[in-house]
Amino acid sequence: MLNKSFITAIILGILGAITYYIADFILDIKARESLDQTPTSTVKRVNISEKVTATGFVEPLVSTEIRSEINGKISRIFVKDEDVVKAGDALLELDKTSLQSEETKASNEYRLQKLTLEQAKRDFARQEELMRKGFAILKDFDDAKTTLGKAQIQLSVKESEWEKAKDNLSKTTIVAPQSGTVTGMDLTPGQVIVGAGSVNAGTLLMQISSFNDLYVEVNINEIEVEKIHSQSVPKITFDSMKNVSFSGKILSMSPSAKLENNIRVFPVKVAFQANGTKIRSGISANVEFPISSAENVCAVVLSAVYSDGNVKYVFARREDGSWEKRRVEIGISDIHYVEIKRGLKEGETIALSYPKKNFDHNSPIVDFDGSDAAKPSSK
Repeated sequence: MLNKSFITAIILGILGAITYYIADFILDIKARESLDQTPTSTVKRVNISEKVTATGFVEPLVSTEIRSEINGKISRIFVKDEDVVKAGDALLELDKTSLQSEETKASNEYRLQKLTLEQAKRDFARQEELMRKGFAILKDFDDAKTTLGKAQIQLSVKESEWEKAKDNLSKTTIVAPQSGTVTGMDLTPGQVIVGAGSVNAGTLLMQISSFNDLYVEVNINEIEVEKIHSQSVPKITFDSMKNVSFSGKILSMSPSAKLENNIRVFPVKVAFQANGTKIRSGISANVEFPISSAENVCAVVLSAVYSDGNVKYVFARREDGSWEKRRVEIGISDIHYVEIKRGLKEGETIALSYPKKNFDHNSPIVDFDGSDAAKPSSK
């Protein structure tokens, strides 16, 4: 009998313990469920700089394609890729043999015609003197005058041919039209090139680019382009060069849009000087256009502000722990914060997502004065 009572007591004790722990577990779950687990933040004072950011690619502001004006065969090359040259430096030379022969021939023909003209002048002067004395025949006088005129015209023709031959000969030495860096050159001595003409662009020999004066072209959408002032000073940075940045100058803002990925954008060119830093053409660059700034202003995290039509609001916590939709007037923003001009005070708690507890979903937006004037827009 005693053993039965003892066993019963043990069983009752075990059941009691199990019941206690189950009840405690259930109460803990209910307590957790009753807690408001909405992520929150507080209104605080920060410095905000509003800016428009876009990405483009670096290009030299001044870049010239070097082509020959005449056909020819390369005899000597004086530069190689990435060489720095000055305006007037020789880049390469074409074979001069045939052009020198043409120049010599044209020179001799000019000199011969000059002698012919001198002879025609003497003959005409003689006929003119005979005419004054009455000893010349009119036909001989007219023939001498005509011969003199033809000789003068022919001398002009030969002079033009000689000038052209000299010009062609001078074009066998191709010089740099500007100072800069040689790029895109892939030539070998003996290579035959085609000169640029009216129907043919000719052989591209190389490019001369100034890598000190550069620009970035970025595409800005139609909303943000209206915020950019032509006198603002953009900042240029590079993902590939973390510690390098430059101040830029807006060169141009296109007055007309172009379509890019079905979005209308406006090209904006921003120039900057590399100041001795080696910036490679074609690398990507980030351009920040400063719009406005505010210091020590009340602000909230950008994602905490919601919109209902033209009304902006946040979920603000009341003193009793419940939430209300409260209208706010916002100012400038950056990628993190948005300025709050009216509707919140420093230190207040706001929700970072839709409240999970302690919130009446049918409640209206509370206006600045505490009334419910700011009604949600119809949807």
